[in-house]
Amino acid sequence: MKTLLSKWKPNRKVWKFLKNIMIGIGIVLFLSFLALPFCRFSDDVMRIFRWIWLGCAVINLDNFAEYKTAKEQKIICPVTTLYVILTCIYLYTYWDLLSLPTVIFGSMVVGVAEFTLSVSIYKTIRFTDKQKSMEFSPKIVRGIQLGGLYICSLALFLLGVFESTILLYIFGGIALVLLAVSILMSLGNGLSVKKNIFDLIAFVVDTLSFLALTTYLIYVIPDEFSSLQSIITTIVAAILGGALTLAGVAWTIKKADGDRRKEEKKKYRPLAVFFKGSENCDYEITLSDYDKTDFVVFQQDSKNCYARILKDFKLLNLDLNSFFVEGLIFNGSNVLFRYANLYVEKKKITLFSFQNTILYFAQKIKKIGILVKDLLDNEYIIDLGFENEIQGIEKIYICIKGSKGIVEYKANEE
Repeated sequence: MKTLLSKWKPNRKVWKFLKNIMIGIGIVLFLSFLALPFCRFSDDVMRIFRWIWLGCAVINLDNFAEYKTAKEQKIICPVTTLYVILTCIYLYTYWDLLSLPTVIFGSMVVGVAEFTLSVSIYKTIRFTDKQKSMEFSPKIVRGIQLGGLYICSLALFLLGVFESTILLYIFGGIALVLLAVSILMSLGNGLSVKKNIFDLIAFVVDTLSFLALTTYLIYVIPDEFSSLQSIITTIVAAILGGALTLAGVAWTIKKADGDRRKEEKKKYRPLAVFFKGSENCDYEITLSDYDKTDFVVFQQDSKNCYARILKDFKLLNLDLNSFFVEGLIFNGSNVLFRYANLYVEKKKITLFSFQNTILYFAQKIKKIGILVKDLLDNEYIIDLGFENEIQGIEKIYICIKGSKGIVEYKANEE
């Protein structure tokens, strides 16, 4: 009733009063929908309330319309999970059609499946529209998908412990495979407390879970198949030994490749310095070379209110490597990109000329740098030291005083 009543917007007082009454009735029906599956009464009362609950469930079906709003706002909306859980409890309480383990683990599977599917679609986790939306990387999404699949497999495995040997072996085997994949990936990527202690903890938990689950599955093999236990134990030990060996080889190769890439990157690392000399420049970059951005504009507005004039300065590329100039970067993340990257050869001087143009920034300037790219497409920031010279209300000049060094730039970490 909630969705339907939200669309009813009466103008007269009588209809408004009637709507308030309907809202009160709707709240009672919704609370009955939530509470009745958990209630046990005498047989006669149970016969009545089993049909009352069905009526409440039908009346509240319009809650599924919330999925439309949830999709627009990328909010996780567990309406299906709620209905499945309450329906399972209702069938268990009023009709004795489901066992308690089926209710518990079946509800868990549906809830985890809906949560995992929502994260896969929205690429984020939000439960209200007031939460900040942060899109996850594909790696995080894949991790959540694998974790959700593992939890569902584990829940069905536990259901098999109580209800069905077939479920026990099928989903216990799937859980083992997922754990093995996680363990081998961790070994292949390398484990280190300094690198990521959470990955190390997850590896230990996965390993212990794998060993415990393997031991249990072998233990529950019936006694008449005792020889099968020995065979499976031997096979599992051989597979584990081979898998660990392969994972160790993969980790060694990956580490060697990573070390080689680091050495290669050092060879192409650019180095340029602030230049005070009076020599003529080899290249000139002007404001007309840049794309406009929301952070830096050329006309003042309500958002961009910090007026600054950036004085011209020169940059000298030392005799190490050539590089490309991509643009200016302010406060470590806001970039004023060039229309095209400028290739700067060794020992060349670049003049950054801004023709005393007033720039309007969205924030006070705390850091200024030159965004450059080496010949291997690695990006760096040449950090510049600067001072503000105030010569009037809208005459605040930014004067570059020198270069403070060069650091690697990773946009996705800003």
